[in-house]
Amino acid sequence: MKGKEIFSVLRKLRVVEKSPAADFSPSLWGDRFHLFSLDNKVAEKYVEEIETLKEQTRSILMSGKTLAEKLNLFDIVERLGIACHFEKQIDDNIDPNFEAHEYNDLCISSLQFRLLRQHGYNISPSNISIKFYFINFLLYL
Repeated sequence: MKGKEIFSVLRKLRVVEKSPAADFSPSLWGDRFHLFSLDNKVAEKYVEEIETLKEQTRSILMSGKTLAEKLNLFDIVERLGIACHFEKQIDDNIDPNFEAHEYNDLCISSLQFRLLRQHGYNISPSNISIKFYFINFLLYL
């Protein structure tokens, strides 16, 4: 009984304050974006334009002749944030064997390592480090 009485007293004592009405200044933009509607013809034109740009980008991605060129192109596409549109082309052309065959370039090897890791290949960092330790050893001799 005492618990119920305490709660009823607390309810009576609680003062319900209404929050003051917000008095915001008018928007600097006006209703320019409230009334925006895109015409279907314009939207279709944008879709066609996007598709042609995707095809051009695919052809550029496939135009890389060497491993270094392809990796740099894939890196650019990743950094631009549009790689989701070209996942198939990237996955088909990334070499999962992780051999920078004709290169003794740390930059290209590390770029290949990062791209392979980003695309889910389980590559050990020792693949790079052993190769370059050996090169440094030969240069030291």
